Amino acid sequence: MKRTADEYPRPRRRVPGVEGDEVSAAWSHNALAHDLAVHLCAEDRMVWENLQLGPSGSIRPDVFTVQKSYAHPNPVAYECKISRADLRSDITSGKWMHYRSVATAVYFAVPAGL
Repeated sequence: MKRTADEYPRPRRRVPGVEGDEVSAAWSHNALAHDLAVHLCAEDRMVWENLQLGPSGSIRPDVFTVQKSYAHPNPVAYECKISRADLRSDITSGKWMHYRSVATAVYFAVPAGL
């Protein structure tokens, strides 16, 4: 059964006074991915969290969305990062480039202040 955006908990807001790498204490990776998925829920989009795109060992974006359209599905992959070190590691290793084979766009979602 498909849940509507109203059935999900409301996204958390940024914690005042929390800056930089301390943000991870206020927002876990899974909570950020879930809140992003809830935010992206729309009547014209399908949204998945932690969806493996292929056989075992294949790429697995934190959030993956597809527009409900046969002609223009516009798949988009999102990677959630809650620390500078994790973000820097993914960018320099080129991990995100593998998502381009299945998505028209790849976005990094990070808490404000990172």
